[in-house]
Amino acid sequence: MVEKLGSYCASPTLSSEDGGGGAGRPIKCVLVGDGAVGKTSLIVSYTTNGYPQEYVPTAFDNYSVLVTVNDRPIRLQLCDTAGQEDFDTLRHLCYPNSHVLLLCFSVVCPASFSNVQQRWLPEVRRYCPRAPVVLVGTQCDLRTNIQVLVDLNRFHEAPVSPSEAQHVAKKINAVQYIECSALTQVNLKEVFDVAILAALNLTAPIKPKIFVHHVKARLSMRRLKQKLTRPSSVEALQHPGLCVKRHLSSTSAIPTLVESISSRQQVNCKLPSFRKGSRTSNANGPTKSKWSPKMPADTEAKERTGWRRFLCFS
Repeated sequence: MVEKLGSYCASPTLSSEDGGGGAGRPIKCVLVGDGAVGKTSLIVSYTTNGYPQEYVPTAFDNYSVLVTVNDRPIRLQLCDTAGQEDFDTLRHLCYPNSHVLLLCFSVVCPASFSNVQQRWLPEVRRYCPRAPVVLVGTQCDLRTNIQVLVDLNRFHEAPVSPSEAQHVAKKINAVQYIECSALTQVNLKEVFDVAILAALNLTAPIKPKIFVHHVKARLSMRRLKQKLTRPSSVEALQHPGLCVKRHLSSTSAIPTLVESISSRQQVNCKLPSFRKGSRTSNANGPTKSKWSPKMPADTEAKERTGWRRFLCFS
């Protein structure tokens, strides 16, 4: 459950740190999209429950609001960016350390919807390849506005349908597509709730893939050591210079393959079956075994100083 506590502040800085200076885990949310699609109105309406009366192009603004997620304080930093091409060389300064991005377009401006894939998605993936993206359709209250529909009809255009936006959201691997209105606040809270939850999922500790391989390697080494047993003094006298398995099955007539550590020579033997990849054999008679040790060289050197190593096939 996400609850807004109402703490608000704004600053023109580009710092990625907590703008409010209060307690709470910081989450940086960056809003991108064409100019005049309503990015600033979304932030102002969400943080102050107000609505700007006139349009003023944004350069760069930071807003901070304190929310709670499951009774845990979260400091949500909202970074408002400029959609005009004049700020293309400066906009990338807002992307570092971003946890989630809101990719905004106006549902009554098909051109801004087209720029989602042509312009904004490549830029977002370039600077924030791992950050989750939420596709946001703004100004949904104008979808049924008569004057807006007339103006669009003059250019043989129509508002962006929800099905078209859903298709693009799936195509770009967006977390979700949400239509909202900053004026009526329809689905306004849901937009930022989805962004916060997506950011928390990203910033959770992720174990690297290589950790799994380390675990497998340790298990393999542990199993290999379990197959090695220290020969008794009697067995050592019976097989000087060789390594043998300590316990042999009394009912099994299969001989044991032994290896001389000092001479690095292996004993020829005839076995009915062999483990895959261990050596080659010929069913017509005894063959020379071709076996390569599984232990690293440094581990093998340590084993030489104590008891000798053996290999047994069954």
